[in-house]
Amino acid sequence: MQETEGVFQDIVVETEVVALETARAYGLAEEIGKSMTTLVAAVDVMMAVTKNNKEATETISASSEEQLATFEEFSHITKDLKTLTEALGRKIDQIKEDSSTRG
Repeated sequence: MQETEGVFQDIVVETEVVALETARAYGLAEEIGKSMTTLVAAVDVMMAVTKNNKEATETISASSEEQLATFEEFSHITKDLKTLTEALGRKIDQIKEDSSTRG
């Protein structure tokens, strides 16, 4: 009878140990769950920041491309204006030459 009582006592002690370990494991699982929630929120923030940075970079890139196109167009206009000015200068020189030979 004492032997049965001793075995029964061991079972009770081991059950209490398992209950404590289960409670500790549950507490750890809750902490992990909270940490995961925080981690997911942080990742969401990082994704939003990354998306905003990408959009800002695309906007800057588009603006730079537009600015480059404007400068290229201005360069072409300037070259055309130079060509026209040189042609006008030649015509003026020709008119001067013609009027000095007539006079």
